[in-house]
Amino acid sequence: MPLLNSENTVVIACSMMKNEINRVFADHDLKYPIVWLEKGLHEYPEKLKEELAKRICEYNRMPYIILLYGMCGYAVTGLSADGSTLVIPKFDDCVRMLMCLNKGELIQTEAGHLYVTDEWVTSEKFLLKEFDGYIETYGKRKGQMIAKMMIGNYSGIDVIDDGTYDAPACAESIREKAESYGLTCQCVRGTLRVIEKILLGEWDEEVVVKAPGETVSMDDFDDRTRCI
Repeated sequence: MPLLNSENTVVIACSMMKNEINRVFADHDLKYPIVWLEKGLHEYPEKLKEELAKRICEYNRMPYIILLYGMCGYAVTGLSADGSTLVIPKFDDCVRMLMCLNKGELIQTEAGHLYVTDEWVTSEKFLLKEFDGYIETYGKRKGQMIAKMMIGNYSGIDVIDDGTYDAPACAESIREKAESYGLTCQCVRGTLRVIEKILLGEWDEEVVVKAPGETVSMDDFDDRTRCI
């Protein structure tokens, strides 16, 4: 287990997980520098890959670079750092990371459900806010028609209760609008377990660790905990 400190470790993370990462930092009095990247970059994996590569280059030679992202549409594959050890959660995305309650367990997600946290709900990129934009642009009738087409196979919105915000209040704030589009809205249990173990240097089979010069590959994620 490496001894991490503010002199040898930098964290590069999605702003979508600010609540969760800041809570772990506060609970353990961590002082590593954090580079926050724009919310929603995971929707554009190639753009995210470019941004991650740029940041890795900036902090190359820092002994440890922790990327608090999942595989995110293969955005982390192909990355490497000549002078740093790269550390990445071995999960498809942040949803799986926040919902893996116990090591090795299948993650209990449901097909057709959109999983969110408070940071996502308050983002301008949140699905229901995009629907508001359609109505404003095209009028109520056409806007709602476009929104219902965009819903596709979604049947519910689940708010991940990871203990860093008032999840029931968050769910209640969007329930009426979600139900107006035929979507259920509920809270589901989450965890900070994976984020905590990575930030504390407790790296095991749930974590990809690439030595300086080694490239992250798809094979590194072959035995990741998957969703059902």
